[in-house]
Formats: sequence, structure tokens, C-alpha cells
Amino acid sequence: MNKKWLPILIMTTFSLTACNESKQHQTPSDSTTAYKNLSTANPADIKADLDALDQISNKNSQAILNAQDALKAARQNKEVDTIPALLEQLKTHSLAFNTALDATNFKSQEGAALREKFKQVHLLGVELAQENTKSPPQMQRITALEAEISVIQQSSISEMRALQHMIYPQLNSGALNNTRQQVKSDPELNVTAHTPPHSTSHLSQDNAADIKHDLIALGAQTSAAKQEAENSMWEIKHAMEKKDLRALKTAIEKSNKRIQSLNQNYDAVSLKSSEVVAAREKLKKDNNLQIEMGNIILSSSPDRQKFEELQKKRSNSQKMVEIEMEALRIKANTAS
Repeated sequence: MNKKWLPILIMTTFSLTACNESKQHQTPSDSTTAYKNLSTANPADIKADLDALDQISNKNSQAILNAQDALKAARQNKEVDTIPALLEQLKTHSLAFNTALDATNFKSQEGAALREKFKQVHLLGVELAQENTKSPPQMQRITALEAEISVIQQSSISEMRALQHMIYPQLNSGALNNTRQQVKSDPELNVTAHTPPHSTSHLSQDNAADIKHDLIALGAQTSAAKQEAENSMWEIKHAMEKKDLRALKTAIEKSNKRIQSLNQNYDAVSLKSSEVVAAREKLKKDNNLQIEMGNIILSSSPDRQKFEELQKKRSNSQKMVEIEMEALRIKANTAS
């Protein structure tokens, strides 16, 4: 580890997201005619559309993420001959995602608008992947694409939250805030542990009471370990500000151990709902990246490109996890 890594540790980057296959972005005006037959501000229709978006995402997003990982690995390992085929795989999976979106009969203008944003992000994602494989990469274009993707993502998150509150006007905001504080994934924090996947055959689906139970249990069992991990992040920041490499090394090693402990606490919680179990696994997968980034910094020859790729991947993962956790918190507060 050397001093050139200090500025990288505090650098913020935008995220690379799931992708699709063309540069021809559909604008709202393209779909105006289709929107005329859709409802507006209808909670039942909006709920049906958000459920449809969730189901489509669950079925299609993992294949795209796997294709992205394979493409990044090929770039890193300089396996130039494999890149064209991997790009095609990414486009194929992305096209399948957008085809599934187009094949779904949305009921509300709000849901249909979100669908178009999902598709647009996918289109930009493929373009970003293509730009990243060029030699040399055009950094100005890459930066612009990353920024555009981030703006659309943040807009989508805000719209989804507003729509969820429209669906459930009876929500108790205090209960929602308590649940959010207990289980929200901290943007500075990640978790790791290599544990076998949990069996899900006994778990419930779409059961608000079980989801609420799981979110509360997850928050209660992990709060202490999470606080220790957050303290470690403060120690890392303090060491960076002081440019104390020895203290930074110690802080990262301590952080890794505390994050592993946090992840073990996640696994120790007995959950009832398939939705929260899936979210827990995504939290852990997202948090594995923090450990990997720390290990790169501790290595004798840090790989800056790999670090930056992990940073982008983690940023994207956190945004997707937060969308899912917010949806679960909303669902939990509908339980009697």
C-alpha cells in the first residue's frame, strides 16, 4: 500500500447498471398515444404495475449482472478475443429484459413511465459497456454516460417511493422511519462472509406480517455489529486525513473483521419471508465488495483499475438494494 491510494479511497464514482441493446432512446413523446388508455393516480393500477416491475427484475437482472462481471473480468485479464462474444451476451440478456418489459400490459401511466426509465437505463448501460471496451476508452463519453445513468436511477427511486406512499396512504411514518433505521444499508458500509445459501422452500411470499417480522429481527440482531463496522469506517477516514499509512492499514484490517462479524450476525437471524432472505443475500453480496476493495488497498501492488471497477459495481449495487429495501419497508407497514 502506498500514498497514491489515499485520494482514490475518497473518490466518488457513478454506477454502471443493468444494460440493453440500442442507442435509440425512447422519449416520453414516443409513447404518448399508448398512455392515453392508461389510468392516472389509481393506487390499484400502480400497485399492479410496481409488482410487475419487481417480478420482471427478479427474473432478468441476475443474468445481466453475470454478463457484466464476465465482461469486466475479460477486460481485466486482457482476454481481447472473448470481449465481442461477451458484449453480445450482455446485449442478448438486456434485450430479453426489455422485451419482458414491453410484453407486460401496464395499467397506469406512472408504471409505464417507470418502465421507460428502466429501458433507457438499460440502453445507456450497453453503450457504457461498449465504450469501456474501446482502446483507448473515451473517458469524456464514459463520464457523461455514468452521470446520465445516475440521474435516471435517482429519479426512478424518488418516483417509486412517492408511488408506494400513494398506494399505502395509511402508512405510519414513524414506524416506517424506525424500520428504515434498523435495516438500511449504510452507503459507507459493506459485509462479507462466505456462507452457503439458505433453503427457501419453507419461506412465505408476499406476506406483509412476515416481512415486517424479518426487517425488525434483522435490525435488532445486527445493530451492535453494524455500529462497530461504522466506527471502523470513521477510523479509516481519520487515518486518510492524517495520511498515516500504518494507521490506515490497521483500520482496514479491523474494518474487515468487524464487517465479517456483521455478516455472521445477518446469517444468524431466522427469517420467515423469501423477500427479506433475498434482500439479505444481496446486502451480503454488495458488502463483499467492501472487503475486496480493502484487500486491494492492503496488497503490495494495488490494482487501481480493479479498485475503480469494484467501486462502480458497489455504487450500482447499493442503489438497487436500497430500492428493494424501501419497497419492503413500505410493504411491512401494511401489516396489521
